[in-house]
Amino acid sequence: MNVVNLNELDRNEDLNIRKLEDIYYFVIRGNAYEANEIGATIVNAVGRDMTIDELCSRIAKKYDNKDINQIKEDVNDYINYLLSEKIIIHNNSTNE
Repeated sequence: MNVVNLNELDRNEDLNIRKLEDIYYFVIRGNAYEANEIGATIVNAVGRDMTIDELCSRIAKKYDNKDINQIKEDVNDYINYLLSEKIIIHNNSTNE
């Protein structure tokens, strides 16, 4: 499933994000998921009025990566993973 705007999603209300050195941990109901800075950037953008394209452009600029199509594919895959683990969820608002 491809998300168009990050405001279609919410972080799970039980989610806590912790950072130890350069590693982020998403802690939810006794489970911990390790993430890098880009993963944390994606989770922190969830719920904001920002398109996936805007997020990918920011990531590309910050990390000086010109392969925007690969970034979009990776971001969408990661969002789908986060959804499958219920770290983030679809919200009930209508975005029209």
